[in-house]
Amino acid sequence: MVNKENEVLAVYPSSLTSITPSSTPSFSPTSTPLDLAIKRFSAYSGIEAFQNRTSPQFLAAEWIADVDELRLPIDSKRALQRYVLAVFYFTLNGDNWIECHRFDPSCSGDPNEVSWLINREHECNWAALQCSEGTTIKRIIFQRHRNFGILGTLPSELTLLTDMDALVLNSNPISGTIPTFLGDLTKLTSLYFHECQFEGTFPFEALRKASLLRTVHFGLNYLTGTIPTDMAGLNFQLFDLSNNFLEGKIPTELGLMTGMTGLHLSGNALTGTIPTELTKLTDLNTLRLRNNYLTGGIPTLISNLKNLRDFWIGGNVFIGSLPTELYALDQMVDFRADDNALTGTFLDLVRNWNATVRIIHLQDNDMSGALPIDAIESLTTLNNLLLHGNQFTGDNYGGHLQAKGQW
Repeated sequence: MVNKENEVLAVYPSSLTSITPSSTPSFSPTSTPLDLAIKRFSAYSGIEAFQNRTSPQFLAAEWIADVDELRLPIDSKRALQRYVLAVFYFTLNGDNWIECHRFDPSCSGDPNEVSWLINREHECNWAALQCSEGTTIKRIIFQRHRNFGILGTLPSELTLLTDMDALVLNSNPISGTIPTFLGDLTKLTSLYFHECQFEGTFPFEALRKASLLRTVHFGLNYLTGTIPTDMAGLNFQLFDLSNNFLEGKIPTELGLMTGMTGLHLSGNALTGTIPTELTKLTDLNTLRLRNNYLTGGIPTLISNLKNLRDFWIGGNVFIGSLPTELYALDQMVDFRADDNALTGTFLDLVRNWNATVRIIHLQDNDMSGALPIDAIESLTTLNNLLLHGNQFTGDNYGGHLQAKGQW
């Protein structure tokens, strides 16, 4: 467990204008601990936030001043950190979390977790928190919890956790627009907000300031707008905006993110073709573009993507045949090109995918010709093959494939 000594380091307001008030209140020499806490924390949250006694900021200051058993000096670094976490807790429905809230002292019986806002525990031991050097919050990760009961909007006070590099809140109904203040977390490397309820546009411009940001997961939200062409200052490695409501074309400028390993844009309303510039992403191992309105053919330069493992383009309007260059991708594991308007034949070259490929979906296209039965049967790892809805020919090819447990 973390050492719980009181670390009295004076911390004064920073230049974060989004949470800096124009003035702070003054109190008499007989001010109560709560008065002093409000004076201290209003320098970060604004005095207006404390005028409502049910606001997350007031409840957090009240907890620090009157409830927290540590009784930390109000001007200490630890007190400010605990205040920020308490604001996070009260803003995001903490008392109604499924577990590990302040009225669940046993954290639902999990011996590896400690409930929030309870006893004299160091905040670094609270559930879902990780610290650097044992004292400073580095990560908030609720990844193992699905629908933890976290509800509401993110508080701007999070920017005071200046060492934080990961924020993971998947599968919780966090709403509103994606806060632009996330860009002020300049050490941030990972954002995971898959299956939340964010709306509006993605704040590309604001996130330029978070120059270390590499992993961005905002799939299954309600985001709208387009992907901008100006990618300067952004260098995402894993970029997931799948299953939103994005429109427009895939910008060629995405090809400038040369360190990208995963691009997931399935389930939007994107149009146009696959930019050939994406074939410059030679580290790419997952390219998922299914269920859009994309057209054209599969670029022959796809052969540049030597590390590609998952290639999903089903549910679009792609035409033409599968280029021979596609079969040269000998790391392929999951290829899905179903429900398009593809023509041509399924080539014997598919044997190049032996020992790697597990899934091939080509159903509901307009492909024809004799299937390369021997090549398909040589794919020892293949366990899911869908070919129906085409015009393939051959003697009893269905019987051969069914004998391998495929269809």
